[in-house]
Parts: sequence; structure tokens; C-alpha cells
Amino acid sequence: MKQPYEVTITETLSMTVEVAAANRREAEQFVSDQWYRGEYILDADHFTGVDFHGQRAHKKLSREDAR
Repeated sequence: MKQPYEVTITETLSMTVEVAAANRREAEQFVSDQWYRGEYILDADHFTGVDFHGQRAHKKLSREDAR
């Protein structure tokens, strides 16, 4: 009998931004602020990987779902 599973798909997008700052924290905050304002839009061109993670579902499959 088939068992129900929930599979989470996590896609990773990545972009490197060069900024001038006094330290790493300031640079990260600056880029974070710009990202939240929509200055950086990551899309399919920035795709760097995918991960699949499955675990047993908490509900049982109906007879129709098990087919």
C-alpha cells in the first residue's frame, strides 16, 4: 500500500553584489535594504540549484489518491 509523503522543493537563486562599506555588516545591511526596496530582482537567470526533501505526511491517502 502506498504511503503519503510531503516533498518540499527548495530552489536557490543567487546574485553577487559589490558595494563599498566600512565593514561586512554594513555592506550586508546596505544590500539587504536595497533588496527590500526592490533594487535587486532575482529570477530564473540567477538559479543555482534545487533540493528535494521528503517526509511522511500526517494524513492517510484516500483510496483514490493512492492510485
